[in-house]
Amino acid sequence: MPPTTLHLPLILFAAVGLGACSATPERLDPATVLDARAERQAAAPEDAVFDREALVLAFVEGDARVRRAALALERAHADADAAGRLPDPTLSLQGLFLDPGSDLPSLVGGALQFALPFLSTRDAERAAADARVVRAAAELADAVRVARADATLIWIEAWAERRRSALFDAASEDFAGLAELAERMARVGELGSLDARRLAMAATRRRLDALDSRRALDAHELEVAARLDLATPPTLATPVELALALDDATHDTQLDPRMARAAADLAVAEQRLVAAARGGFAGATLGPAGEWEGGDGRFGLALSLPLPLTGRTAALRAVAEIARRAAALELELAVAAVEAERRGARRELGAARATLTGIEAEWLPLAREQWRAARTLFEAGEAGAVDLEAALTAQLEAELARIDAHARAAAAAARLERTGSTDTGALAQDER
Repeated sequence: MPPTTLHLPLILFAAVGLGACSATPERLDPATVLDARAERQAAAPEDAVFDREALVLAFVEGDARVRRAALALERAHADADAAGRLPDPTLSLQGLFLDPGSDLPSLVGGALQFALPFLSTRDAERAAADARVVRAAAELADAVRVARADATLIWIEAWAERRRSALFDAASEDFAGLAELAERMARVGELGSLDARRLAMAATRRRLDALDSRRALDAHELEVAARLDLATPPTLATPVELALALDDATHDTQLDPRMARAAADLAVAEQRLVAAARGGFAGATLGPAGEWEGGDGRFGLALSLPLPLTGRTAALRAVAEIARRAAALELELAVAAVEAERRGARRELGAARATLTGIEAEWLPLAREQWRAARTLFEAGEAGAVDLEAALTAQLEAELARIDAHARAAAAAARLERTGSTDTGALAQDER
């Protein structure tokens, strides 16, 4: 039956209905998002205590960059699934309806057009999407490595601040005890009052130093709360002695994520260049077509072919070539940056280990012996308060230097652990 003027609106309505039949997604408003955040914060314990392993795990799971990278990887997989598909077919309809009183018949036509696979850029788009998945995975791996390193560095600084605070507290008590002894000696004329006051001031100064260290520790715990979006700052549980590997050997054979990310960018740029080279006829379509005029119907094929006459394809190809060169440069720079970071971390680790060895083997024993001798001489009346304060301050400085050197060595080891392998053979393996 030939179509009439009533058929075309029905056909158009059916086409629009098919396009709109997909389910409308549930609305996600800001209030819902914030309510979910409040529930997550309320579920977290208010008196959380993190040791190093727990802190690293919390950073890996809850750090903002890690969460963004995980969503980006999920989106990259979804994009890759869509990239390998041809465009949906296109339904085109046309009609010419004359005045009902006219003797000329109405004209109705239509065509269903499909993209031509052999002229499309589907393969290049799919390869580029797969490379973007690799890049997103490298971005997630890098975010995890950074989160682990940041958690370890924060924990090392917390350990150092707690050790400094304990040292300052102990030094304050030592100075306070000596100040009391000096005051008793001053009352019987064995020591001047100025010497007793000097030791009392030294005790006060060390108490203030301990408060500064505790405030620094509070700042680190506040930083952890901010990074993990916790309502209350946790407690960072640190041991008396820092037990971290201080060697310069890394057993990680995986390609450093920054290099993997740059290599994936180069693969994306390569496929975009392929797509740009084919772009001139990528929009070609072919499909059945029909036309009805009066009671007569005609059927055939409709071909839609873009004509690359304006030079746009060549211009896009030139842009893609420049982008590929830029991606190759970024890969070179990423390799150089990772190698430089590894060399710097190894050098810093070696220097910190040498300093730590020197402090523990020479400086600290001498400072402790000097303090014991000065105290013995002071109690015997053969040394003054200035000598006593200098000896105790020298021991305190040696203890603080040991803490700083240990923290620097542990931080350098953590930064070295952050870097992965720089073996470019892994890139060649991926290409094969």
